[in-house]
Amino acid sequence: MLIFRNANLFTIIFICSIFALCFILDTKKIRSAKVYILIIVSLLTIQLISFNVCTGCVYWKKDLSNVEEKHILVFSEILDQFKNDMGRYPLTDEGWSALITSPAGIKPHIWKGPYLSDIPKDHWKNELVYSSKDGKSFSLFSKGEDGLSASKGNDRDDINSWDTKKHWKSYYVEKGTEKKFYREILYPLVCALNLLLIAYFIIRFIIFLLQKNDKKIGEKKV
Repeated sequence: MLIFRNANLFTIIFICSIFALCFILDTKKIRSAKVYILIIVSLLTIQLISFNVCTGCVYWKKDLSNVEEKHILVFSEILDQFKNDMGRYPLTDEGWSALITSPAGIKPHIWKGPYLSDIPKDHWKNELVYSSKDGKSFSLFSKGEDGLSASKGNDRDDINSWDTKKHWKSYYVEKGTEKKFYREILYPLVCALNLLLIAYFIIRFIIFLLQKNDKKIGEKKV
């Protein structure tokens, strides 16, 4: 997420720098078609980057807290299936491995796995944290967006299997509002201004070519 934020900031600063340069630069003094082409290509590249940052970031398209709640529900059902076969949930020491390979000392006909092909991870690519002291119940949680948990599942951004009030909702709603501002207001504005700038330089380039052509025709007549 930090990478995208840095990309956003970099793009804004870069485009603002181009605008400032255009105010300083007197296009009437440009005497080379290559300079115009370079400026236009650069602006088109910036426009493409801005568009991708604005519309392509997965964190802006989805509320991952909703996705992760469903994710945890799916793995909870898999754990229930294990309990139906084994009469208990995997213990903390056994962890996810008990769903991938048969625990030691268990008769083959009782364990009907594998229930999983790999240790499950959340949508931030962090391992889902599982624990069960007695095998009668379990706790399951994601460490959330920051990948850290100081409270074993109760941090503001942690998403867990036991909190019916879903305390993490307020955190991700705030994040969504912040991202909505960038997606729906700031970047469309920046992209629109950049398109105007591209149009301006294209027009200036056409005028430059026409003036250059007229000059050549005039020289031939002389």
